[in-house]
Amino acid sequence: TARKAAGFTSTDFHQNQMKMIQESPSTLAVFKAPLLTLLSNGGNTSTPSWKVTDTGYAGNTTLVDVLTCDEIMTDGDGNVETSTEGGMPRVRRLATLSVCSALR
Repeated sequence: TARKAAGFTSTDFHQNQMKMIQESPSTLAVFKAPLLTLLSNGGNTSTPSWKVTDTGYAGNTTLVDVLTCDEIMTDGDGNVETSTEGGMPRVRRLATLSVCSALR
């Protein structure tokens, strides 16, 4: 699982505090380094989007979704802006910690 992998790759993962960020009445961002989980309760017809600041990620860093293996880049300040279709969740982590490249 993503949580187990994060624990193996980050010695501080299990001690890190989780930070919950309410984006809107229907979206939520949960950050526990190195994972950023993006959730929505908009249902399967929704197209939720998130702009998460103060992530702790470095600027222009590649993140990968552990559920789909798609990649995004943080902006110059390390902020994350992303969206999804069908109300699907996103779980982002540093691409350098991903097994997705081995699956391709």
